[in-house]
Amino acid sequence: MPLVKRGLSRLQLALVIERSNAWMERCKSLVKNFERTLPHATAKLNLCFIRLMLKRLAQA
Repeated sequence: MPLVKRGLSRLQLALVIERSNAWMERCKSLVKNFERTLPHATAKLNLCFIRLMLKRLAQA
């Protein structure tokens, strides 16, 4: 696992993943998976994180 070698412990890595999952659950379009194809589901996931990033940049 390359991230562990760079300085993140397994616990820190697990916390990053859990925090990302919590952020994803806030997107109402991702609550239920209605997408039939993996590219559409991936696109929705990317849009969710782009929206989160833009929201945080606007607050800064």
